[in-house]
Amino acid sequence: MKTVTTTVLANRKISPDFYELVFSWKSSWGEPVPGNFLELKVNNNTAPMLRRPFAFSGFSAETETASLIYQVRGTSTNLLTEKREGDSIGIIAPLGNGFSIDGDSPIIAVAGGVGLGPILFAANEATKAGKKVTFVTVRFGKILMRFSVPITVLKVFLEMWFNIFRHSQQVR
Repeated sequence: MKTVTTTVLANRKISPDFYELVFSWKSSWGEPVPGNFLELKVNNNTAPMLRRPFAFSGFSAETETASLIYQVRGTSTNLLTEKREGDSIGIIAPLGNGFSIDGDSPIIAVAGGVGLGPILFAANEATKAGKKVTFVTVRFGKILMRFSVPITVLKVFLEMWFNIFRHSQQVR
């Protein structure tokens, strides 16, 4: 666990209320694994005073980057949407007990909402290890879709699906 100030590399909207934040992360700070989380301080002001927890949604030792997916829900996450490339954020991480995916059995990954990030991280790591991953997304307890594709293709597909969903909500 380290307390660091890191640099925002990207902060992009991936659906109406969800963003992906990509930031620099040196391996010497500790390598996050699926299931780890971080505590993030959005700014140095007294409000919001407390750090907020977020799960890692990815990590690359090669590019020294990490990411998280967050939903806009209050003051801290609203302020987080304003972060741009080059801005600084304070982080304490990696925290928590990560998990590993052992064995050779095919994997069914189920996620939705803010739970999507850490499961995408786990599914991506499992795919890199040569495991077959079937990904199921859910919303309000209903299975929306099921697919077995490489995770990079899955991320593009999810972005397209979120955009279609956003458009359908605007039409209503």
